[in-house]
Amino acid sequence: MNYAYKDTGRTKIIYADSSDIIKYKGVCCYCKNPSCNAKMFIHNPEHPNFAYFQASGKPSHNGSCGSIYNHFDNSKYDEKLFSFPEVLMNLESKPSGTKPTGKSSPKKGKSTSGGEKALKTIKEIYKMATNTPPNDSYNGVKIKNILADVRSYSDYKDGIDGYHLVECNFYCFDKKEKTIIMNFPFLPNNKYYLRLCFKDEDLFKKEYSRFYDTGHTGIIVISGLWEKKDEEYRTKTIKAECTIKSEKQIAIIKKK
Repeated sequence: MNYAYKDTGRTKIIYADSSDIIKYKGVCCYCKNPSCNAKMFIHNPEHPNFAYFQASGKPSHNGSCGSIYNHFDNSKYDEKLFSFPEVLMNLESKPSGTKPTGKSSPKKGKSTSGGEKALKTIKEIYKMATNTPPNDSYNGVKIKNILADVRSYSDYKDGIDGYHLVECNFYCFDKKEKTIIMNFPFLPNNKYYLRLCFKDEDLFKKEYSRFYDTGHTGIIVISGLWEKKDEEYRTKTIKAECTIKSEKQIAIIKKK
């Protein structure tokens, strides 16, 4: 991870690329997930630009924080080209022969640019967002306004509205209605359900098969235009739904 916390209360952030990161060599820090007790230690602190935090010992990660995306190399991307929410709109449908356009806005928070390309895919955006604190920004947009996950749950406890990436995992499906129900946040911290709606039956069948293969513990990231709901469903409540128009709106993230 590109950052961790100095304290169990998650009030003091330490960035892996801090100029004094060598001071934290061998020092126990804490996971970004407020519900995870994994102990984080800095790796490669002698070279801050390549340093990262990784869990060591027990307990292990509790939830999606143990994904393979434990480091984001921002030197590969030009932050000023990141255009939100347009980048998520492009995942729904991209007219042939056109390219996504980027717009520049003032940068805030702890971020730097270095590369020549923009973040475009779900996996690229997710890797950046999970390695950046929720209240930091990327090209002027707060991370918690880009990605809804366990870290930002308090902002989404009443549902999700508008364009967002959402980190969740599979719960069940309804073949008749062509819908898939997801847990949010990711297990074991799930509080309510999300509903994915499909108008294309072939797309529904393809994605259902992929989800089913992940069981109930696979990390799934959904991009879409979300709408708040309030519908009782089995043991919890469906509090948001979105329509899936393209397979580019879905990414399955591997664990370490």
